[in-house]
Amino acid sequence: MIGKYFLVSLTVIIPKIRLQDLERINNMQNTKFFILVVLSFLVGCAYVPHETNLAIQAPVVLKKVGSGVNLSIKVIDDRDSEIIGKRGVGNSGGSITARNLMASLESAVLNGYQAKDFNVVERAESDVHLTVKLRAVKYMMSMGFWTGGEDISVVINAQAKNGNEEFDTVYRFNQEDRKVFIASGTGLDADINNAVNITVGRLLNDKEMDAFLTKKSN
Repeated sequence: MIGKYFLVSLTVIIPKIRLQDLERINNMQNTKFFILVVLSFLVGCAYVPHETNLAIQAPVVLKKVGSGVNLSIKVIDDRDSEIIGKRGVGNSGGSITARNLMASLESAVLNGYQAKDFNVVERAESDVHLTVKLRAVKYMMSMGFWTGGEDISVVINAQAKNGNEEFDTVYRFNQEDRKVFIASGTGLDADINNAVNITVGRLLNDKEMDAFLTKKSN
């Protein structure tokens, strides 16, 4: 018999299945049938498109470093596709998207630099410029023997100019987790939000970038 804690966890992963239904199936002697029922729900989830509920709230640790420097900021979507990934193994299944990604990223970057005491202005009003390019947000499931691999990567390129000098750097996030089950919609939101927030946080708390933006230009 399969434990009740495991059954309850399945009701979280598969919202449409009820605990009493799982218990009824579990009480049957045919364990193989139980496994097939569970897998059918999981496979079905893999083919449902998912719109990610994205909220970028990367903390700003380095505050008041801008000293009122005028800074123009431009945020660009430089990805090869707006599709983040697929819910199934091997880039198959329902598409994962996040329509509010760029608006949320731009807001987080602008608010972050303002919190650091930079005066965010139009490009013509300053000799200090920052261009933030979102190069990639990728999600992929890979097949394993007992578990699947959940691969998430984020790449942000920051190009700064201070007078005649330039500074270019890249912030990356790469993570692979082994999972028994395909992530639910809530799980996808949490995993992708975590990856994006960590990467944006690295940009907003980059001491070397701050030093370049605030130094006296030549």
